[in-house]
Amino acid sequence: MARKKYFTPKDVDGLIPRLESVFEHIEQCKVRIEALSSVRDDEPTGDFVARSRMEFWLEAVEDNVNLIAQLGGVTKDLEEGLVDFPGQMDGEPVWLCWRRGEPHLRYWHPVDQGFEQRQTLPRSDAPTTRH
Repeated sequence: MARKKYFTPKDVDGLIPRLESVFEHIEQCKVRIEALSSVRDDEPTGDFVARSRMEFWLEAVEDNVNLIAQLGGVTKDLEEGLVDFPGQMDGEPVWLCWRRGEPHLRYWHPVDQGFEQRQTLPRSDAPTTRH
């Protein structure tokens, strides 16, 4: 039976540059989608081309969310850039909660609660996880 992967704050810190890059690409995709959605072409083929391009960029966003999942994270909010990673605190499962722009992992919350209940992570860079 496969063991569940728990992340340490240090593990998540190591992923932050990649996560920032992924969210930068998502932001670029959103800008292109918005530009395409605001352009109206009088020709029927123009609408088809715009829709095809929008679908391409929407798929690119979905691919980025899938990449975050492959890294072990759960995307909670694309607008805010919120990603949770499974961790443990005192032997209990928790979410290690990162938001785009934070240079280091600083927060966690219980698995049955959300972003609003984030608590400051006690960081001495000792792992909070016990495997």
